[in-house]
Amino acid sequence: MKKLLTAALLAAAPALVSPGLAQAPARGAVPDVPHHWATIVMTANVNHGADEAWKRIGGDDYCAFIKFLGMNSCVLTVGTGDVGTNRLLNGRINELMVSKTSHSYVYAQPSSPIFYHGTMAVEPVDADHAKIVYTLLYDNSNIAPDARAAEMDRRRVRFQAAIDKMAASANTN
Repeated sequence: MKKLLTAALLAAAPALVSPGLAQAPARGAVPDVPHHWATIVMTANVNHGADEAWKRIGGDDYCAFIKFLGMNSCVLTVGTGDVGTNRLLNGRINELMVSKTSHSYVYAQPSSPIFYHGTMAVEPVDADHAKIVYTLLYDNSNIAPDARAAEMDRRRVRFQAAIDKMAASANTN
């Protein structure tokens, strides 16, 4: 029995290591190259519960965020604000909504060389308070290692200013 099992394994071995069995990466998959993932999390407090805070910042309007960032235009080129909707910012930046909940959405820039993703969310703190949480994830391996901290700070300053404007707007009675 042992000889039969050994013979079967030896006969199958070439098929197990055959180059024809190797699978190519899926279309659109992140290439197998070194990455340096950067994550930036920014927050601001809102003096309203999560439902009211989401409403006040225009969370259900996929283009509302641009007014806080000082952008000029946002056009929905595909969809109506649900998963699969694409927004075109300033006529040049495509952002595809890839996930959505009652108080959040996640988007990706599908043609971005830095595999850029963002999450806009409102999280409850208690019945009368919430927190805006904005998270960015991207690959900054194309930036010189000694310049990465400054590049992250530039993004953090720009987006935190927008989050602070959102919170101020939401906190206005």
